[in-house]
Amino acid sequence: MSVSDNLARSTIALQLADAVDVYDSQLEQLVATHADPDQYQELGRQLDEMRMYASTVPQVSVCWVELLIRHFELLHGLWRVQQGRSDGPGIEHLRSEQRRAALTLRRKCLQVAHHDPAA
Repeated sequence: MSVSDNLARSTIALQLADAVDVYDSQLEQLVATHADPDQYQELGRQLDEMRMYASTVPQVSVCWVELLIRHFELLHGLWRVQQGRSDGPGIEHLRSEQRRAALTLRRKCLQVAHHDPAA
């Protein structure tokens, strides 16, 4: 891989790490309000941006998929609460799992950006 390819991948990995921070903040607001359609829409736009970045950094693909899974589990849990269904894992547990996945993705992005051979 050329130096310019490495630089581009590092830059994109840093952009993804920043986007993960924005996403996690937006998700925190959504969890607090539960049903704001504008927040759902903004969160969807943020996921689209993250998807674009993640598609160009193959080293983060496993972490990216984990985040998507945890994201949709959390949204499904929020939907269940809105429907008055309390069965299944609690929102706190789902949010914790989602946050862990976000932190793992962010950490992996930073490893890639700093050319960590373990990445």
